[in-house]
Amino acid sequence: MNLIIRDMEESDIDSVYEIEKECFKTPWSKESIIIDFKNKDIAHYLVAENKGEILGYIGSWKVLDEGQITNIAVREKYRRAGIGKNLLSNLIDLLENRGVKTIVLEVRVKNESAINLYKKFGFDIVGKRPKYYTDNNEDAYIMVR
Repeated sequence: MNLIIRDMEESDIDSVYEIEKECFKTPWSKESIIIDFKNKDIAHYLVAENKGEILGYIGSWKVLDEGQITNIAVREKYRRAGIGKNLLSNLIDLLENRGVKTIVLEVRVKNESAINLYKKFGFDIVGKRPKYYTDNNEDAYIMVR
């Protein structure tokens, strides 16, 4: 695989939306992705591409010196190939180069693979948001790096 991690472009929005629908029970709307993508002062997205196909993406917001990871998703058939790890590593570098001191995210308490990935990158569980996910009222851990 010849994986390229790069900034998301407007032409990637349809692919990102398809991945969003594939990966999440309550996906962001295409309109939300477009609005977020166009808000360059705050939002930043990276995509993982292989031979012209978008395999995954990661999004973030930056406010002052804090970063918030909004979403990370990889097409199901490409999971466990290091794509999520690669996206996360690149986003952390990008945010830190932009002066971010703290990065925050929420993750489902039952999503052990994501929690383990975040821990490998120095994220710690610092709290819990009860009933954070509206599709099943699952709690979310708050993780900070």
